[in-house]
Amino acid sequence: MVDIFSRQLDTPGMKSVLFVLNSPTGGAALSAKAIMKELKERGYKCYVVCPPNNYHSPESVYGGVAEEVVSLFMRSWDQQYRAYWLKRPALFAYYMLKTRAHFRPVSTIIKLIKKWDIDIVHTNTALTLDGAIAAKITSTPHVWHIRETIGKSELRRWPIPEPMLATIFEALSTRIIANSEFTARFFIRNGARKKLQTIYNGITLDDFSPQAQDTRGLRTEWKVSQNEILFGMVANITSHFKGHDLFIQAGSDLIKSGIDAKFALIGFDPAQQSGYKSDNSYAQSLRKLVRDLDLDSHIIWAGYQDNIPAVMQALDVLVHPCEHESFGRIAAEAAASSKPAIVARGGGIQEIVEHDVSGYTVTPKDIDGFAEAMKSLAINPALRTAFGVAGRQRSETYFSLDKCVDDVEMLYRSL
Repeated sequence: MVDIFSRQLDTPGMKSVLFVLNSPTGGAALSAKAIMKELKERGYKCYVVCPPNNYHSPESVYGGVAEEVVSLFMRSWDQQYRAYWLKRPALFAYYMLKTRAHFRPVSTIIKLIKKWDIDIVHTNTALTLDGAIAAKITSTPHVWHIRETIGKSELRRWPIPEPMLATIFEALSTRIIANSEFTARFFIRNGARKKLQTIYNGITLDDFSPQAQDTRGLRTEWKVSQNEILFGMVANITSHFKGHDLFIQAGSDLIKSGIDAKFALIGFDPAQQSGYKSDNSYAQSLRKLVRDLDLDSHIIWAGYQDNIPAVMQALDVLVHPCEHESFGRIAAEAAASSKPAIVARGGGIQEIVEHDVSGYTVTPKDIDGFAEAMKSLAINPALRTAFGVAGRQRSETYFSLDKCVDDVEMLYRSL
């Protein structure tokens, strides 16, 4: 497959791809950036349209990968159900006015499709509608990459019936990529499987080998001795649904059982970011929980880390209690680093971690279950090693970047 579809760069075909992103950072953006890097090596020209945020400009993130990058305000079209219900109409009206009912971003993308002579529009998230509409108007093949769990009972919801929503996705797509079988279930149960294909996110495996990283650097910085077990959770401290509180509570139970361990919370932390203006009550509640459990000496507030391979080499075990992940890239990165993971039995992440083979899957929200799994790995270094070896083998089979981009490129060529 690689020789036919990936390496013959002189083969005529589609070579210019416009990636429409919903954010310059985050797991979905990291996966898209990795695909772009590999496509560039294979002779493709990648372009990016992305809304800015307060801390990272799209140009700074993708400037070295994409031919050109354009910052463009685009609003998610899913239901803003987390906002207070009285605010929702006002939010809807504000964003409709700012985007001129999507006309402004759609018309801009149409101009860019023509300017850059785009062959394929690749929308990188279910949350962004504008690229799909622009592709439809210009008759450009459109790949809609679904990286969220969507539906009436999931984190991402729309104020329309599921079958109608699935029909919209299908009508505005030439092909639909789901990043896990769990993500694909929405389309299957709503009769929209004709254009659907599951392609797991890809990891650059060489980056995560122990030989590629200093295995002591972060542990020294975090004041973790080689005799202490270091558990880590990687998720922004602003993400309410990730389960940081469960990680902290399970860690407290572990300490009470006599295990010498530390617990690193790795991810954007508003307390460490001057000028952060959004609500950080969730982060404050986590700090209060740590104080109430008398756990301060065991917790590491590591903040945002841009070298995830180094983070993985520093950890002994990854813990990820969130059951709402559509894929769970961080678990694949742990596996690629030969590190065991303890995850919630739910979402796409359970397709990455094979229970009792490369880690443990635990009933969601079960504090005792997580604490018991953590204790099992803390007292058994041989088991940690065995799980790590199995995880690395699983990564090489299912989650390599080469396999991911081979599948994406084959899909492109099928258009």
